[in-house]
Amino acid sequence: MKTGLKILAVILVVIGLFLGIKAMKSRQPQPNEPTAEIQTQVTENPAPSTQHPLTSTTKPASGTPTQSDATPSTTPAVTDTNIIADWEQKIDDALASGKDEAETAKTILGMFPKMPPEGQISAAQHIVNLLADEDFGSFAGNLTNSAVSTEVHDIIFADLLNRPNKIKLPMLLEVARNSRPEQATEAKDFLEVFVGEDFGTDWNLWQTKVQEWLKENPDEPTPESNGAPVSK
Repeated sequence: MKTGLKILAVILVVIGLFLGIKAMKSRQPQPNEPTAEIQTQVTENPAPSTQHPLTSTTKPASGTPTQSDATPSTTPAVTDTNIIADWEQKIDDALASGKDEAETAKTILGMFPKMPPEGQISAAQHIVNLLADEDFGSFAGNLTNSAVSTEVHDIIFADLLNRPNKIKLPMLLEVARNSRPEQATEAKDFLEVFVGEDFGTDWNLWQTKVQEWLKENPDEPTPESNGAPVSK
């Protein structure tokens, strides 16, 4: 009897649990029905507006200065205060200083870059007459300097042709490569006379041929190289 009652009690408990679970499921929201929480979130977070903010296209009034108008560009005049205005007197003073030719040439050569064009022409004539062969390169470099006048180039070039070949040919090659077109052509023509061929713009080959020619045709000793005084 007692055993039957226990079985009946267990059955009733199981039935009660089953009914309770079923009741709980019936109260859960369906998948398609939004809950109050979800609806609240949608209401509190509306979709962002797709409208773009307007960009102001208002132009400044015609009387309003722009940045460039407010700060006008003013370039001050450039004045070269290093130019030697009394270059004639400076050259005369150097020639009358009593110094030897090398020192006198250096003095005038030091003033040369600061002289006006007409002063450089006069100075160049004195410099080429005073410079010894071993110092000539310090001034001959102006042959490829486009900042000096054609007249100065002509003075240096004419003097270069009277210098020993070991000075003349390498400098002619530099002029042919880097100087003004008319002087480059003239220098190249002289080189062709010496080496006997025209190598166009193959400057490496020109360099090789010039060096070969100088080895085969060394300069004769000059009185200056033998220590004898040289009159100019």
